[in-house]
Amino acid sequence: MPFQTKAVLLHPKLISDPLAQLVEHNTFNVGVLGSSPKRITCKDFLEVLVCFFVQAKVLLYICSCRGFPVPFTLKNRTTMNIVCNIDNNYVRHCAVMLTSLLENNKTEDIHIFIIADDLTEGSQEALADIVEGTYRQQLSFINADHTILDNCPIKQDSYISLSTYYRCFIASLLPQKVEKVIYLDCDLIVIGCLKELWNTPINEYALGAVEDMWSTRGHCHRLAYPEEDSYFNAGVLLVNLKYWRKHHIEEEISQYISEHANILKYNDQDALNGVLHHRKQFINFRWNMQNGFYKKKRSLRPSSEPALDKEMPHAVIIHFTSSRKPWHDACVHPYKKLYIKYLDMTIWKGERPPIDWRSRISRLFYPISGWMGWKNNYRKVQLPRI
Repeated sequence: MPFQTKAVLLHPKLISDPLAQLVEHNTFNVGVLGSSPKRITCKDFLEVLVCFFVQAKVLLYICSCRGFPVPFTLKNRTTMNIVCNIDNNYVRHCAVMLTSLLENNKTEDIHIFIIADDLTEGSQEALADIVEGTYRQQLSFINADHTILDNCPIKQDSYISLSTYYRCFIASLLPQKVEKVIYLDCDLIVIGCLKELWNTPINEYALGAVEDMWSTRGHCHRLAYPEEDSYFNAGVLLVNLKYWRKHHIEEEISQYISEHANILKYNDQDALNGVLHHRKQFINFRWNMQNGFYKKKRSLRPSSEPALDKEMPHAVIIHFTSSRKPWHDACVHPYKKLYIKYLDMTIWKGERPPIDWRSRISRLFYPISGWMGWKNNYRKVQLPRI
């Protein structure tokens, strides 16, 4: 029977022991549908391999179009590098963020870098179970020297951890071969694919970022740079590490922190804006949909409002930027239920915060207080199906 490449699928023996067959016989076993295994030469094997991947891609396309579960993953050659920095208090929230990220980017090749200075073995295992165990992606823990933060100021009553400053030093903390990363805070969820964000060209910039929800609150004046540069949120960053290393950005940031510690109201976010306000590129709002964007009254530049309204139905990253996080009972963010969905996909499934009765009672008056203008309520949002 003549060999027909278009009708050939790889035989199990080929997958299990191809190298041994090549060394011993310079041939491979393949299976033709409806017949016993055949032996073919290496030249014919290459034709089979091409045929196999064509079939695989067609099957993947049909599954994605029809909404069927994908039986296998075809990885892209480009690896997306994702960075976050945490301490032991934020492990659960990091786990939820990573679960949402990996659940919605299953066809991507991803390498997660977690920067911390003293993560317990249990914390590391919990995150590794998600990244490496459940989603079969790469994970690296970067053990940072906390002394690099000795000159970094932070308010004693702040809910923000000192470890947030580590994002200012990722160019030296990460391997030199890593030239671009997406930095993500852990108080957010990813509800879509990040490939478009990853492919955003920023060759001539230090980073790409989204305008901050409070960009009109005098930050530029306080940090003494032109108003037209505006102010970005540092919770989601597309960072050009090659640019950082070439232009010694870390040294600039360290010097800026030392010289302006008394005016850094928003910690490292202020430092990043103070140094990079003219070397950043604003990216689409969908990549960092902050809490204030969903409020009826915004503090965003009026010129940015049309672009934000256009992007809201296409949100990919939901960033819970207020002090009331989705793990607090008092939080009434429209995407809180979606956060809980990803929480329940982790080992913390079913855990809920203690009931805040004072907050729940006050919610009864939200419609009236909003109508009277006493409270800045959330807008109505069309949520994705949970």
